[in-house]
Amino acid sequence: MWGYCSAPDMHKEIYEEMKGEFLFILNDDITDITKGWDSAIRSFSGTMTLLSTSNDKNIFDFGIYPKKFIEVNGRLQYSCFMNWDLQAWYKYFPELIVCLSQEDLYVAHTPSAGYGGAVSLGLHCEGLHTQPGQYEYPWSRLHLDIDGEVRSSDVQPKGLNKWYKICKVDVPNLKKWLRKNTEWIRSDMPEEWVEVDYAGSLNAGCDCCDEKKIKESGLLRS
Repeated sequence: MWGYCSAPDMHKEIYEEMKGEFLFILNDDITDITKGWDSAIRSFSGTMTLLSTSNDKNIFDFGIYPKKFIEVNGRLQYSCFMNWDLQAWYKYFPELIVCLSQEDLYVAHTPSAGYGGAVSLGLHCEGLHTQPGQYEYPWSRLHLDIDGEVRSSDVQPKGLNKWYKICKVDVPNLKKWLRKNTEWIRSDMPEEWVEVDYAGSLNAGCDCCDEKKIKESGLLRS
């Protein structure tokens, strides 16, 4: 429905059908990739590890996600661009991420989409729901629904800020799961995980989310 900006919906369709262990989504305009790149990720098999790949623009552009991460976290992304979510996970749970070197896995790619404005339907994905006729677009809203999922209407109740939820709900929930399922912890992962305070993300902070709202949401696992 939204062309390029519908990528999150397409990603959801992919991971709901995927049979393999890792999800690696690439743009259709990449020009090269490291030969034997699958060997670089094979060593992370059976671990809860998010991988970022090397390219000339943004190391978070082409992340690699274990299917288990999507199952445990309940989703792949909240935003219109996957790299924003991966960057937030790197910020609030850095021990979870491994940044592959250029020698390990390099993706040759020159961004040209202009956040959606230069391709497909010419829609600028960021803030798309504020544009006339696009109010139902769910992936650019800052606040989620009260169930923790994206909203497709401003009429829906406003829940947690999605970046605040990653920091204060999703990261703690995943850490709790890992402590109970230690076989998924990477062998070289630090035993102590730094607790990173929320500091807003991608210029998208708010003043309505706090610990009380988290408790009332019921989304934090015991």
